[in-house]
Amino acid sequence: MTVAGGKKTPGKRSAGGAAKGPRALPDPKGDAPLEELSRDALSVFLYVALLPEEARAIVKQLGLSVPGFRTEALSDVETCDVLADEIRAAPGTRAHVVEKLRAAFGGIPLPDVALDPPGADDLLAVGSSDHGLTFALWRVLADPDPAVRARANPPLERLVKDYYGPAPEGAKPREKKADAAERTAELEARLEQREKELEKERADGEARLSSARKKAEEQREKLQAWLK
Repeated sequence: MTVAGGKKTPGKRSAGGAAKGPRALPDPKGDAPLEELSRDALSVFLYVALLPEEARAIVKQLGLSVPGFRTEALSDVETCDVLADEIRAAPGTRAHVVEKLRAAFGGIPLPDVALDPPGADDLLAVGSSDHGLTFALWRVLADPDPAVRARANPPLERLVKDYYGPAPEGAKPREKKADAAERTAELEARLEQREKELEKERADGEARLSSARKKAEEQREKLQAWLK
């Protein structure tokens, strides 16, 4: 049915088939059925969404373990694997992940915007950085519509290939390819930050020394004036 101007009346059946009602909005707290993801897809989502210490804290909080291995000795990827297995087996544990995301980002992005599958594609496309992609993935995975949530699978599968890759036959660790480069970059960033801090400390020291010299000069001048 149409109205003046050729526009379709919302909620009415159109020539293309049955009418669709308004799209549902996600849980404003950001809960998402993460257990629907495959093990690899969920693991890589946790890998890009959580800091290593956050993932390890959740594993410790849940009391998870791997027979024959110390939990603290697991790589970052293996830690996410363990957490992914637990979430898939006990969906309620996903609340720990959602809580970390809320703490990091303040809340789910676009909670008042109803997404359709093309909109989900657009949102995921703008997530060019790790943090931006995490933000976009969280929103899409939290959508009430399974068709919208399904749009997260292709980018997650790409991340699995990029970050994890095929594990060598017989090898237990499934380490991220870029770990060494990222750790080097992190160390360089820390070194640069420390150099900035040292430079600031030197500058502050010089400023204090200059101030002390100025005060000494003033005191000497006052003393000379008094002696005269």
